[in-house]
Amino acid sequence: MTIVVDSKRTDVEQVTQNLYKLVNVIKVEDVTAHPSVMRDLALIKVKADRDTRPEVMQLVDTFRARVVDVGTDTLMVEVTGTEDKVEGLVEVLRPYGIVEMVQTGRVAMVRGGNGTNGNSAATVV
Repeated sequence: MTIVVDSKRTDVEQVTQNLYKLVNVIKVEDVTAHPSVMRDLALIKVKADRDTRPEVMQLVDTFRARVVDVGTDTLMVEVTGTEDKVEGLVEVLRPYGIVEMVQTGRVAMVRGGNGTNGNSAATVV
């Protein structure tokens, strides 16, 4: 589980202490100061008929996203990356007509061999 906390408005130490009160939490790790990889994920269903489909697919390719489903009048696109990248793709697809969209929050993992070995953990970003 990744929890993003604005440390200017929230006491990170208090959040950490409260997380340790949860039965399933074994370890809480603040990854702010560690080299880590952070990503968002979104699935976007966009209108794409026979005429606009090549344009939409070119935009998807430009953002290094991928088409994961093709309907008669829609494409479902999967994009992972920074929040800015996801928002950028949404903005360029909006004129074509976004039918539906789901998006994760941020997920994070510390680089290298400093992970939690798959145990239940809360990562504070």
